[in-house]
Amino acid sequence: MNPTQVLQEIRKMRFEEAYEGWSEGRLTQACAARILGVCERGLFDSNQALLLWVLIDPAR
Repeated sequence: MNPTQVLQEIRKMRFEEAYEGWSEGRLTQACAARILGVCERGLFDSNQALLLWVLIDPAR
């Protein structure tokens, strides 16, 4: 596995952790945004979350 693939896998794991934590109420949107290193505003709007998921893992 090359370095780019490793980073991609790490991003996928972080997204899964943040989205699941947020959707289950364990994390606030701000905490989830910090995990992902992005702005919290509109982070998990349903359309945006789906788009992020597809961008992170197009095979799903």
